[in-house]
Amino acid sequence: MVSKKDLKIYLKISIVCLFLLFLLVGCMEKKSMDDGEKSVQGSRIIYVDDSNMGPWFEGTLEDPFSSIQDAFDEADEGDTIFVFNGVYECGLHNEIFITKTVDLFGESRDETVIVDNSQNNSPLVYLNAPNITFENFSLCSFFDTVPPIGQTGIIVGGDNVSIRNCFFNTSKIGIHFRVIASNCMVSDCVFRDSDDEGIALFGDLNMIKDCIFYDTGVGIESGYGCSNNTITYCEFYDCSHSGMTFISGSNNNIVSNCSVISCISDGIQMSNSYQNRIYDSEISNNIWNGVSMKNCSKNQVYRCDISNNDCEAVWIYEDSIDNIIYHNNMIGNLGLEQARDEGVNHWDNGEEGNYWSDYTERYPNANSVDGVWDIPYTIAWGDNMDRYPLVNRVNI
Repeated sequence: MVSKKDLKIYLKISIVCLFLLFLLVGCMEKKSMDDGEKSVQGSRIIYVDDSNMGPWFEGTLEDPFSSIQDAFDEADEGDTIFVFNGVYECGLHNEIFITKTVDLFGESRDETVIVDNSQNNSPLVYLNAPNITFENFSLCSFFDTVPPIGQTGIIVGGDNVSIRNCFFNTSKIGIHFRVIASNCMVSDCVFRDSDDEGIALFGDLNMIKDCIFYDTGVGIESGYGCSNNTITYCEFYDCSHSGMTFISGSNNNIVSNCSVISCISDGIQMSNSYQNRIYDSEISNNIWNGVSMKNCSKNQVYRCDISNNDCEAVWIYEDSIDNIIYHNNMIGNLGLEQARDEGVNHWDNGEEGNYWSDYTERYPNANSVDGVWDIPYTIAWGDNMDRYPLVNRVNI
C-alpha cells in the first residue's frame, strides 16, 4: 500500500515534470531568438516547500528548503528555484534578497504566497541582479494583521528582470523600479489596494503589459527623468488618484491599448513631461478630466475614446505648448466644455481633427466636406481650435 508521504512525493514529481516541460519550451523559444541566452542544461533546480518540518533541508525534491531565502543562499548563478504552494512569511530583517541571476517560479499564483507578518515598513522582496525571472507568486502585506503603512512588494534594482503572473496586495507600492533598472518586463500581473502606486516606474526602457490595476492610489507613476518606457494592454479601475501619472521629466514614453476608467482624479495626468504618446486607449468615467497636462510639450494623444468624464476630456494648462491632440472621440464629457486649452497647442494633424459629440449642437449650420465639418471647433479658454473636426467617430 502506498503511504501518504509517497503519494505526496509522486504528486510533487508530476508537478515538477510539468514545470520542467514548461521551462524547456521557454528555453527553446529563448534560444531560437538569441543563441546567447542561457539554457536549462547545467543549472540546478532547488525546491522550497513550507510544509517540510525537517530534520533535513537540502533543496531536493525529497528534502526541500522551507525558506525561499535559504534556497537562494544555496543557489549559484543560473539556477532555478521552484516554490511549492504555501505561505512564506517574511518581515523586518527577514526580507528576500535576490542578488544573483536566478529564476524563481511559484507552483501557482494564488496559492504560492509571500506575506509580511511583522507590521514593519520593509519591502518583501529585492531583485537586485540582472536577468532574474520572478513568476507565479502572490505578495501581501498582511497576515491576520492590519496592513502596515509603507509596505512595498518588490524593489527592482537590476536590468532585464521579468516579473510575470503575480498578484500584489501591498499597502504602499506593488513594484518599485529604481532608476538603475532598465529593459525589464512586468506582464500578466494584478495590483490591488496599494495606497501609493501599483508600480513606481523610475527606470528606462521597461515594458508593462497585460496588467490590471484597481483600488490603487495611482496605477502607474512614471517620473524623475525616466524615459522610453511602454505601457500597453493594461487596465486601470477605481484608482483613488489617477490611473497613470507622468511627472518631473518623464519623457518619450508610450501608452497604448489601455483602459483607464472611474478614477477619482484625472484618468491620465502629465506634468513637466515631454514627447510622450498616448493612443488606441479608452479613458472614461473619471471624476475629473480624461487627460490633463501641466508644463508639457510635444506630447501626442490620438485614436482614443475620451468619454463621459465628469470634467473635460482634455485640460491643458497655460504653460503647455506644441502638444497635438487628434483622431480622438470626445463624447459626453460633463465639464462646461468638452476640452479646455490655456496654452498654444494643436487639435488636428493638419488634415483631420477629432470627433466631438456636441459639434452639431454648437454649429447647427455647418456642412460636411469629405468627412470634415467646414466650421472649426473652438477650444475653450484660449485661441486654439480644431480646424478639421470629424463628422464621424474614429474607429479604434
